Amino acid sequence: MNQILKWILVFTKKTIQLIIILLIVVLLFEWSYRYYIIDFYKDSWQALNASQNIESQNIDVLVLGDSFSAARDSYVSFLQKHNPDKTILNASVAGIGIRQHRLFAQNRIQKTNPKTIIYQVYVGNDLLDVSHLTNWETLSFLRNIYWTISDQLLSIAYLNRKLSFLKQNNKDEVIPIHIEDEFDKNKYTSRQKILIKADSAHLEKTVTLTDDFLEKYHRWKYEMEQLIKEIPPTSAVHIVFIPHCIQLNSYYQEHMEQLGVSIRNTDQIAQEQYTFYKKAKEDFKAYKNVTLLNPLPFLKQKDTITRRLYYANDPHFNIEGHKVLFEFLNNKLF
Repeated sequence: MNQILKWILVFTKKTIQLIIILLIVVLLFEWSYRYYIIDFYKDSWQALNASQNIESQNIDVLVLGDSFSAARDSYVSFLQKHNPDKTILNASVAGIGIRQHRLFAQNRIQKTNPKTIIYQVYVGNDLLDVSHLTNWETLSFLRNIYWTISDQLLSIAYLNRKLSFLKQNNKDEVIPIHIEDEFDKNKYTSRQKILIKADSAHLEKTVTLTDDFLEKYHRWKYEMEQLIKEIPPTSAVHIVFIPHCIQLNSYYQEHMEQLGVSIRNTDQIAQEQYTFYKKAKEDFKAYKNVTLLNPLPFLKQKDTITRRLYYANDPHFNIEGHKVLFEFLNNKLF
């Protein structure tokens, strides 16, 4: 009996020591990530830009975005190809939001000194990046724990992202081109299904800033303001709002409803001057170097039966969507 008790005490001591060591490692990594001790997103930076341009200074345009921008055939690549006389660098990273952008944006801006900065907002999930959805009734325990911890420890999401790219054997961390297909709710992207499971009305709440999404907006606004304050006033900042496909027309709305999305007011969710964009435009008007761009009306005109702009089973732009957004931005900027 004494031997068993002794073994239990030794095991408990070792376990506590291991937990303490793990906590120290996690906190040290979080500290190095938050203060950007090393260039954590160097792979994306190198993959999305020509090697001869990476060290350029006094560039024309710097783009900060997420998976919509971090693709080889994105609207950014079209801007680069169609404006060879201008230096346009892409600092986008898939799977991140404003909180992560703030960690490395100042570093990229200081090194490149851009005349113009494009900051890309995605209506579909940017508010969720500052405050994740949790639902202990519909989501798994691990999913709720992961999203809860991710709200506090930014490095957790980074590690998860690295692991997902390793599983895909995607070393340069650039979003691959999706295969176009007919809509099939069984083939639709799993992440979107999880978000719908967590809150079937989250898209409408994002567009209209209702319920707890107004609070999420205020958190997002605070982070955006901190980023803008770090940008030299001589740099023009264009905040581009990419809408969720559900905002375009009934074609996408019907698909979303088949997936379980709740739409209480179709007219409200399809408004061209929707609440999220309008409120941001009002809140940021004090910054003289900041302009908000809303391509939704232009996208609505261009999305037709013969030319869809979003993938059938993924809420990202297909190649046509990127071409249309390029056309919109190219006219606005150049």
